[in-house]
Amino acid sequence: MNYSLFEIIKKIYLKEDISDIGNIDTSLCLTISKYLSYDLDNLPFLKKIVLYIFNISANNYLYLLWMGIPKKSKVPFLRKIDKIEPKKDELYKEIQSVLEWSQRELDFNKGILDRVISKNRKFWEKELGV
Repeated sequence: MNYSLFEIIKKIYLKEDISDIGNIDTSLCLTISKYLSYDLDNLPFLKKIVLYIFNISANNYLYLLWMGIPKKSKVPFLRKIDKIEPKKDELYKEIQSVLEWSQRELDFNKGILDRVISKNRKFWEKELGV
């Protein structure tokens, strides 16, 4: 049967039967370990278990997690991993508004702007009021 990541974590915490999970891969084991590490009570156990992640099969690693993580009556809240978005540079936004460029024009000229700005960034920030 095909289970989601959070269903597998729930089975590990509640000590439910995990024999019907089927074949999983190492990347899923890494993700499960990452989510389990958000619960600080698991860190001493994960520190010992993670050493075996590449030495044994993924299914055996899952059984090792199941045996090593202590049983809890409820699954703790595990926060979602947020996607890291690149920070927008305010200087480029200001240049875009002053020159009345579209985003496409800004992307096209970004290489030239990088070279000009890198020579004296403080001057351009002062000049454009950023």
